[in-house]
Amino acid sequence: ALRRRVSINLSFLYDAARVGLDVPIVIDSTKNAGYLKGVWLERTAPMTFVVLRRDGRAVCHSRMRREGVTMREAARMWLVEQMKQITAMTTIPRSAIYLMRYEDLARNPGDELRRLCRRIGVQYDPLMLSFRYDRHNLGGNPMRFRSGEQVIQLDERWREQLTSRDHRDFDRVAGWLNRRLQQDMSR
Repeated sequence: ALRRRVSINLSFLYDAARVGLDVPIVIDSTKNAGYLKGVWLERTAPMTFVVLRRDGRAVCHSRMRREGVTMREAARMWLVEQMKQITAMTTIPRSAIYLMRYEDLARNPGDELRRLCRRIGVQYDPLMLSFRYDRHNLGGNPMRFRSGEQVIQLDERWREQLTSRDHRDFDRVAGWLNRRLQQDMSR
């Protein structure tokens, strides 16, 4: 049987959702670089990409815990994901990209969210910090389904739990890119 791929212009879908729900913005929390690029190419309205960047060692530590992989495997996966994202964003103007450091968001969520709201032209509301904030969510952080978690907290367990070998393995595989991305955040 011949299969046809159905292509949907997501910008039209987002515009319909925004109008239908009578909301000022639609947030897509995808982490897929190809999808991100497709959304940019199909855009029908102004758009800002919020890139939440976390230290790669922390991301790898989380993956090691969740998936039971070695640091080398986790670092390779992180490196590939970052390279795909960097490649996808090369033709997106810097003015359409808002970089946010995970660690800053976790330490000062209100301040960071206020900055983001100013950037995208939305009125800040302290209720935005609640995982139970009035919204319609497809996918995203599974934390929103857990009843006991209500506060954004910085998770730096990786600093104590990674071994010196884990640090060396990460540095050999992806340390160069992690340092570059962290430097980019300082600018």
